[in-house]
Amino acid sequence: MPNTADQPSNSQGENRGPRAITIKAIPKETPKKRVACYCRVSTQMESQEDSIIAQKTHFIRLAGENSGVSLVGIYYEEGISGTESSNRPEFQRMMWDCRAGKIDEIWVKSISRWARNTIQLLNSLRELKTLGVNVVFEKERLETAGGNAELMLALIGSFAEFESKSIRLNTKMGYRTRMQAGVFFYNRPPYGYDANRNGELVVNAEEAPIVRRIFQMCMDGIGSVRIANALQAEAIPTKRGAVWQPGTIRAILSNITYTGDVLLQKTIRAGNGPRKKNDGSEDQYLVTNHHAAIIDHAIFDAAQVALRSRARGRAAGDGKSGNRYAFSRKLICAHCGHHLHRFQGKAETQWICTGHRARGCPMKPVSEMEVKNRFRGIVADIDRRLPIHSEGMDDDGPALRLQANLSQQDALRSLQAALSPSEYAHRLNALEREADALRGQMAGIANHIADKLKRACRQVPANANWIQVEPIFTEQVESVTIWFGGKMAFRFKCGITIVSQK
Repeated sequence: MPNTADQPSNSQGENRGPRAITIKAIPKETPKKRVACYCRVSTQMESQEDSIIAQKTHFIRLAGENSGVSLVGIYYEEGISGTESSNRPEFQRMMWDCRAGKIDEIWVKSISRWARNTIQLLNSLRELKTLGVNVVFEKERLETAGGNAELMLALIGSFAEFESKSIRLNTKMGYRTRMQAGVFFYNRPPYGYDANRNGELVVNAEEAPIVRRIFQMCMDGIGSVRIANALQAEAIPTKRGAVWQPGTIRAILSNITYTGDVLLQKTIRAGNGPRKKNDGSEDQYLVTNHHAAIIDHAIFDAAQVALRSRARGRAAGDGKSGNRYAFSRKLICAHCGHHLHRFQGKAETQWICTGHRARGCPMKPVSEMEVKNRFRGIVADIDRRLPIHSEGMDDDGPALRLQANLSQQDALRSLQAALSPSEYAHRLNALEREADALRGQMAGIANHIADKLKRACRQVPANANWIQVEPIFTEQVESVTIWFGGKMAFRFKCGITIVSQK
């Protein structure tokens, strides 16, 4: 019987090789195109605002209807000209997002919305083309991915640039015609004025007194920094709720608008660049009696003189702080005669003699708070201090005539031997009577000045802070001479000196 173990088997379980299993492949999803939209209008007029809204709404609807795109962002700018791309922050942000690989395609309404400068138009589109970003201009039906797109874009961009220049020139001519006719409207009226519905300036009843006060403080010798600090300390709001700055004060003081006149074309724009001060390359137009005045021309002219005087003083090196602080140019060292300069330490503000180190002056730094407290003490005790410490008057008026009279008496006495006794007695008696009358005038003037100073001090409330006392110091005090050891002599502008001991 044959051996069946080595014979091949024909049973149903016979091995015929590996079995293939069929699996249905999952379809690969095509990535969506990342699309951004750029919208721009050049003015913020109501109709233009509607236009920007219409652009955004249109592109959002278009992206929603296209299942193959993903809207990654809408970049839009209102009230910005298309002549200079560097002045368009949203345009620059979009370009940086393209460089970062976040955008595949950009939709724009028209070429004029993208740029009105042919060179910048082509440069930006060439850069995007190298980045693989396609730009679609809907109105012109152009895409930068097309072969002849650059030629068409250059031609259309040139027309857009020419149109922009024509509009700018026509606008400028319109402005110039209105300025020559004395017609001008304020969109942003200066502090102290409001604009009515016709664009005309009308006085703001709350702000106008502040403007007058600013001019008066300037003429009283108070610098712009101290004026700004005083207004800020009193919580007086600016036109737009900002912080009072020295530049704001100087702008008010130099603005002729407050006299009722208007100076037009104070600034000009060269090409597409920023505005700059008119250096004489364009005409200016002065319109007199344009609106109601807040101050008269005499006050305005006096303020300009004060501003120029302080500027010359700073240029001449009269001190780094100029007239910036209440004590600037008023604190004098009794030992070397130099002014004290302000130093802001960690603990307190001090005033230091400029000769302390360089010239070996014995004067030590003086605390600003100590000077303030001394003067506050004088103001609070003026009735007792003034009669005791008054030391003299200014050398003008009767004082000068009295000095001349006494000199004439000395000269007459030297000539006594050459004159007859009667003539000598007659002349001497006349000079002595004149001298007595002058002394009486000086006494009356001294009492009048003293009373005026007392009245000013009495108006300050008891325990007044420095903000309440500083106007008296600024208006009345000429200088403060300070000695090593604490003695201070406050000399008032009227000639009276009050000494304060430590």
